[in-house]
Amino acid sequence: MEAGAQPAQLLADGQVAMTMAWNGPIQAAIAKVKEPFKIVRDHQILDGDGWAIPKGSKNIKGASKLIAYASQPPAMANQTNDIGYSPAKKDSAPGWNCSLAGAGKRARVS
Repeated sequence: MEAGAQPAQLLADGQVAMTMAWNGPIQAAIAKVKEPFKIVRDHQILDGDGWAIPKGSKNIKGASKLIAYASQPPAMANQTNDIGYSPAKKDSAPGWNCSLAGAGKRARVS
């Protein structure tokens, strides 16, 4: 995959009938452009991310503040509204409106 948006564009252009993709761009195409895509979540791969402050960083205090802010439930819920992924923490789910995912209801967060 050359870019994250490429699979959605290939689908939209009719160049492919099915593709592997990050679900964020596909969910955005469903919600924003009303593409008739369907995400098949059977046997999907779980991927994790994390925060780190490299040794020797010049602004450890600022980096720590950013991580603390970004890890708060309201901030996590707001991040998901921009990318369409579910929140990383259960306590962020009440603030998640799920509008980008196009689900019309809250997704289950476990």
